[in-house]
Amino acid sequence: MPIRASIELLRPINGLITAGSVLLAAWLATGQLTLPAFIAAFSATLIAGFGNGHNDIVDVEVDRLAHPNRPLPASGISVHAARRVTWACALVGCVSAMALPPSCLAIAGVNTFGLWFYNRRAKWWPFFGNALIAAIAASTFIYGGFAVGSLRGIWPITMFAFTLHLSREIIKDLEDLGPDRERGGATLPGHLGVNVALWAASALLVLLILVTPFPALWSEHVEHPYLAAIAVLDILLLTILYRIWKSPLPERFSRASRLLKWATIVGLAAFCVLQR
Repeated sequence: MPIRASIELLRPINGLITAGSVLLAAWLATGQLTLPAFIAAFSATLIAGFGNGHNDIVDVEVDRLAHPNRPLPASGISVHAARRVTWACALVGCVSAMALPPSCLAIAGVNTFGLWFYNRRAKWWPFFGNALIAAIAASTFIYGGFAVGSLRGIWPITMFAFTLHLSREIIKDLEDLGPDRERGGATLPGHLGVNVALWAASALLVLLILVTPFPALWSEHVEHPYLAAIAVLDILLLTILYRIWKSPLPERFSRASRLLKWATIVGLAAFCVLQR
């Protein structure tokens, strides 16, 4: 089995962000990183890998047009081998959650089913599918909190993650609009139009730009690193807004989606600085 293609199938950068989110949640809640936090990060990373790999299996024909360099359309790995890799990740991810509190096992099971359901059905349900995948992504912070027995301080970052992921999912739908239509499916922009999807994604990004300075206004102890991180974040979000409106083409949406990954990392860093 091709090792490199298997790793690429699972989206290692997404996996690192997932693991980092779980560990950050555990640290925000308790001020320390214990063994359960690392087990939760491992479990969540594998389940996220399952979701990414299973999505590529379901969308292999779409990806031949939209993402020809991914492992499956590029013939780096067979569909049969990809199924084995992804379901092994789901199994190990859920089994490892058994070493954590029951609430974590419940989230692991629900998220695994949710990812499968999204890839098979909910992707084609306008906005609901976007909200489902954003909720699953944001739940990694709740997962990390439950793993260490505390949810203190994680709700703001959970809402931040949900909003950012929701905007990114809509932009990804815009990127894949043409191939999705050829396949016979229709996501939010296919049902309601490109402009409606653009306005929805833009409204979410503007909301983030407006609310991120609030901690600096509320607290007397906000330090300069937080303000610097928020400045970088807002510049990234404004750049994304400019790009998706200047020329609404698939290439632009693809770049905007990648920039939102960096925005996620910068946002996590800002919360880390804020709570240290």
